[in-house]
Parts: sequence; structure tokens; C-alpha cells
Amino acid sequence: MDCTPVASGGNRKLTLWLDPCMIRPLTQETPMELEPEKITIVEGPTPTFEPAGDPWIYALNEGPLLKQTARCLLRTMNGVSLIQRCQKAWGENRDVFLEYRESDGYRKEALILAARKDEIEEGQLLQLWIQLDALPEAAFDDNDLGGDIDEDAPTE
Repeated sequence: MDCTPVASGGNRKLTLWLDPCMIRPLTQETPMELEPEKITIVEGPTPTFEPAGDPWIYALNEGPLLKQTARCLLRTMNGVSLIQRCQKAWGENRDVFLEYRESDGYRKEALILAARKDEIEEGQLLQLWIQLDALPEAAFDDNDLGGDIDEDAPTE
């Protein structure tokens, strides 16, 4: 299913409505005293992040720093409640973070920009569009670089 955002809003706050996706509202800034919501991956492998190619996601990634947007697919048994937690936090102008464990054991967090729940044979699939400082190297295929390398270029 193709998701196309529709924008509506007031003076300083832009709220994006997207059905069946839920998207984080764009605001000037989140007050520091608001506690962010965290969705924690308790068990399972480290999530895999793929570069987000959806054109609408770039509108959510504006700011002074260049961040990477990625999509993460997670199987869950409670996708509806996770989406509701995101909706509630975004409605209160709070950020939502995905908390996960890296393969080296360290805990990391990624800002969730949008979320969507789908039904699959194994249960529910949660699609998260997140913001990272940099995409993990595993997100790129070595074949992606094949056309960019000039084999005739001199090497030092």
C-alpha cells in the first residue's frame, strides 16, 4: 500500500495525517522537561536498518544537521498498543525512541519519525521509519559501489 502524506496545521505546528501510517508531527522544538517515550526491543536479534527511499520521509528530516533516515521492520505481538503509544507521545509533543541492543552488546537509541502496523502470517509487522546519525555499514550492499569505482584511476 502506498502512503501519501497530507498536511494540515496552524501557525507554528504542522501535523501530518497519514492513514494507515502514523507520522511524528513537525514542531519547532520539544521542551527539555518532557520525558520521551521509548519502545524497547527486549529480545531477538539486532534490528536491521535499510535506507529509507520513500520521498515523503525527507520532509520529516529537516534541520541543521544531516541525519540518515532508515526503515526497520519488527515482528510484534502488540503492534496496536505500540502505535497508540507513539500517537499519544506525539500528541503530547514528546519524541519516541526505539531502544535496541547492538551486536556488540551496547544499547542504542534511534528517533522514530513514523510508524505503521501491518498483518502478516506470523503475526503483526511494525514498520518504523527512524533517524540515525549514520546508517550501519551492513545497510549497504557491496554491489552498490560497483558503478562508482573508476578502475582506470591511478592508485597511490
